[in-house]
Amino acid sequence: MAMLPKQQSALVGLADGSLGLSHEAPVPDLEDDMIIVQNVACSINPVDTNLLGDLVTPGAIAGMDFAGYVVAIGAQAKTPTKIEIGDRVCGMVQGMHSLAPAIGAFSQFVGADGIATLKVPD
Repeated sequence: MAMLPKQQSALVGLADGSLGLSHEAPVPDLEDDMIIVQNVACSINPVDTNLLGDLVTPGAIAGMDFAGYVVAIGAQAKTPTKIEIGDRVCGMVQGMHSLAPAIGAFSQFVGADGIATLKVPD
């Protein structure tokens, strides 16, 4: 596994209920059931458009849907199909979550549950 940075650029919740660009957002720590993906694409899920105003967690990374390349796999990660480091994948996460503020798709690195991550065919 390559050394991951400690910080990344990401869209995060601000105290006024909006989103802003941070260059100091944390990269998620690899958990046993997690896959870390270097993000190359994201989309605006309809849920993302509702997570503003009073629903914003200041400092939490926003975004649900992502696609990119696997850079790390937790020892206990379970996936619908075999996934290896370097594979192209897509998936979803619960961005803007107060209990997991370092998890969100609008970032350079996404920490995703293996079961919600799918291999993209070549």
